[in-house]
Amino acid sequence: MKKAIIVVYGKDRTGIVYNVTKILYENNINILNIKQTIADGYFNMMCIADVSHVKSLSKVKDALEEHGAKSGLNINFQLEDAFTAMHVL
Repeated sequence: MKKAIIVVYGKDRTGIVYNVTKILYENNINILNIKQTIADGYFNMMCIADVSHVKSLSKVKDALEEHGAKSGLNINFQLEDAFTAMHVL
């Protein structure tokens, strides 16, 4: 299974989870684990997703980044292997 880590944060408002997960759904991505918090009006979400059946990871990354830019959110999409390599001590 090929996994990705998706991190979203920004000022809280209605529809953040819907809009991000809609992009994942449209690209055949299954969410394996999702956690979110809201602190002092700021939304934070991290999810681990199965990207094994995605045809174009760059298309997904571009769609998430475009949505983030339009909506004032910071969205980071990274393959699990790269994420793990960056965080190994």
